[in-house]
Amino acid sequence: MKTSAKEKVRQQGRTVNPDSKIDPLPRDKACNRFGVCFVKLIDTPLQAWKEEYCMKRTSFLLVLLLACGLLMLRGTIVAQETPANVAGTWQMTSEGRNGPMTQTLTIQQDAATIKGTLSGPRGDTSFEGTVAGNKISFTIKRETPNGTFTMEYSATVDGDSMTGTIHSERFDRKFTAKRGK
Repeated sequence: MKTSAKEKVRQQGRTVNPDSKIDPLPRDKACNRFGVCFVKLIDTPLQAWKEEYCMKRTSFLLVLLLACGLLMLRGTIVAQETPANVAGTWQMTSEGRNGPMTQTLTIQQDAATIKGTLSGPRGDTSFEGTVAGNKISFTIKRETPNGTFTMEYSATVDGDSMTGTIHSERFDRKFTAKRGK
C-alpha cells in the first residue's frame, strides 16, 4: 500500500494548501486570549531552538539588567544614608571684616547627629546639627546686646577637610576647616 505525498505531509504535522500543493514549511496554529488565531511558521527544528534560545537569553538579560539597576540604586541609597565621620577637632578659617578669622570646632558624633563647641575670639558657643552622607549642617546662636544672633553653617566633608558657608541675617561667608591629627 502506497502512501500519497499529501498523506505523508499530514502525518508529519504539516498542512496542505487548498490548491492541493504541498506546503513545504511546518506550521503551528496558535490563538491569543482574544480568540484571534494565527499560523506561526516553523522552518526547522533548528529555527525553533533558536527562537527558544533567543527568548531565554532576552529574559535572562532583562532580569540581569533589572538586578544591576536595583543594586546600583541600593548602593546609592546606602552611600547617602551613611554619615561621614566628622568627629574630632577642626581648625576653621573664614574671612571676617578685619581679615581672616580662625576658630576651633570640636565635634562629637553619634551616627547622623552631632554636637559640639565653636571656640574663637568671641568665646565658646555650643551647637547641635546633623550629618547626611558627606554633608554637615549646624546652627550657632549667640546672645548679643542687640538680641540673639543666629548663624547657620553648612559644609561638604572630604576626609580631613571641610568647605562650606556661614549664613546669617547680616552676611554670607565661606569657610574652610582642617581636622587636627
